[in-house]
Formats: sequence, C-alpha cells, structure tokens
Amino acid sequence: MKILHLAKTPIAGSPGMIVRVLNNYSDYDAMVYVASTNVRDMDFSCDYQSMLPAEYLREAMAAADIIHFHNTAPNEWEGIDPGKKMVIQIHSGPATMLRLAEGYPDIKKIVVAQKQAILFERCGYTMEMVPQLIPIFEEQYMPDNHKNDRVHIFYAPSSTVKLDDYEDTCIGKGYEETMPILERIGKSHGDNVKITVMVGKSKAEVLAMKRTADIVVDECVTGGYHLASLEGLSMGCAVFGYLTPDIQSISFRMAPGAKYLPWCTPKV
Repeated sequence: MKILHLAKTPIAGSPGMIVRVLNNYSDYDAMVYVASTNVRDMDFSCDYQSMLPAEYLREAMAAADIIHFHNTAPNEWEGIDPGKKMVIQIHSGPATMLRLAEGYPDIKKIVVAQKQAILFERCGYTMEMVPQLIPIFEEQYMPDNHKNDRVHIFYAPSSTVKLDDYEDTCIGKGYEETMPILERIGKSHGDNVKITVMVGKSKAEVLAMKRTADIVVDECVTGGYHLASLEGLSMGCAVFGYLTPDIQSISFRMAPGAKYLPWCTPKV
C-alpha cells in the first residue's frame, strides 16, 4: 500500500520521521513531500533527506492509495483526486488548526497525543489520538554521551517568546522562565556542570549536541511536551518537563502496561 504524506511546513521533522519508521518497520510504502523544510530561521532538512522531489509530486498523488495530510488539507493542494482515501493529522493547537477540525466532515482526522488533543476537546472536537514516532535506531537519535566528565545539561527552545498565559496553548518553551534557573545551576555547581543553550540552530546541529547531553530540558510552562522530549529520551537522556495529570494520562494510554513515565516531572 502506497501512502503519501504531505505538509506545508516541516513540523519539527515529524512527517519525515513517521515515513522512515513506516518504511523500516511496516509493509507500507510511504513517501513524504514538504513544501518547505525551513520555518523562520530553523532548518529541519535533516529529517527530509529522502523527500519526494517536487517534480514527481503529481505522479505520487495519482499513485497513492492513501494521502496523509499533516497540518494541511486537500483544498490547499493542486492535483488531489477527491476520490482518494485521506486522513488529516493535526500537530498544532486550535489557535492555528481549528479550520481542519471544523471542516472536511468526510475525512478522518487524528491528533497527536499531546496537549493539542486536550485543547481540541475543550473546543468540542474529540479526535483519535496517535503517538509521535521517533526513529530511535538512527544514529542521529541515539546516545553519544559516554565521554562526559561532568553533567551536561542541554536546552534548545524553538521559541524565546514569553506568553502571558500558557493554559490554553501548547506554544511556548518558557525561555525567560528557564534561563534564570539554568544560570543559578551554573553558578551553584561551577565546573561540575556544562550547560548548553542553542537557539536558532538547524535541527541537525541541535541533535548532534543533544546526543552528548546527560539532561535535556524540554519546557516547564505549558504542561505539555514536545518532540524535544522524545528526542532526548531516544538518546538516553534524563528529560525534564512539566506534565499535567491530563497529559500524563494521555501518555499512559499511548503506552499500555507502562508503570511510570520516563520524564523527570514534578508531582502535581
């Protein structure tokens, strides 16, 4: 079965990772095309090295058994056969993706099993939740911290914007709240710790440095988590994040039989 994954933006590399996992561990033949592998000053091309060339897109659309849209929909593309089987996967919150939840009643919709799902439920839209996929056996997602002679703490927020209220959003990485804490840790522990903060770097650069860390900080302001957490866990790092009870419950649902979650998170 041929599945074509389509996105307008890189979505932190998620569609590319999903396609590689499908091709490596299933009988599906998956392809991905992303209109741009960059967003703002960040480059996510490392997850799209085998992306379908644009000149073959129409051919792939015609050959696909299923077209899987990521944060986009059929009417945002030319050449989509309305008779094709389709699915819309939502990776972001209602603030930017409500149009997808409200429209396309005949197309199956799924949402990543993170805070996004809770925010849509609050708006009256309950969709099937699916886990994010990380290609954990690829070198760029594996540990490389065996040489550390001091604790290496890593933090790479994709945004430094401060919001007044994080309750109704999954956007925000708590940069202004987190940096003073890291600075205090650095002053308290001196040469016993190494603290790396990366902002505005390519994902390839971030992954290469993150692999060498002992501790990865995701974010502790929204109550949710991001791909940064899963990448850090894949690399064998201790991952710090604040997960609300709702998010913890969703995470347990995605891992049946699990007795605990691998995050370092405060009890709430």
